[in-house]
Amino acid sequence: MAGSIVNGNVDGGRDRQQLPSNRTRRKVKTSMPLTAMIDVTFLLLTYFLLTTTFRQSEGQLPGTLPGPPDPRRILKPTVIPLQVSATGDNCQSAVYSLGGEDKPLRSPQELVDSLRARRKRTGPNVIVLIQPGRAVRWRHVVEACNQAARANLQTTIEFRTG
Repeated sequence: MAGSIVNGNVDGGRDRQQLPSNRTRRKVKTSMPLTAMIDVTFLLLTYFLLTTTFRQSEGQLPGTLPGPPDPRRILKPTVIPLQVSATGDNCQSAVYSLGGEDKPLRSPQELVDSLRARRKRTGPNVIVLIQPGRAVRWRHVVEACNQAARANLQTTIEFRTG
């Protein structure tokens, strides 16, 4: 027999020598030549740039920018001052008075009716400027805002100190 199986050795009878533990194998550094790869890349890039046919431009939509606004058509808002003052014991009720009207309004329904009538007289571009007094409760100011919204008017609240 050419080889024998002794101690689990099957390689034809030769025992392999083991490297000592203090010796390590050297790693072999391998590198690819990048110069050829870069040359091929630039040749392909040049080929595709020179052989590409660009798409024809599509039609353009006609359009113009708006000109300056006509000063005759600009609607300046009409400002209606609305004073809210408190009355009664412990400021429990409120009195509303619109600017330019002498009649005080005591209920929210009277206020919305008066605001709608004023809107019909002056046009749609009306701003209500709510000016609450010092002792007015916040719920009366909110009620004035709600009634102006019911009359389709914009509202602004102005607080004055002093």
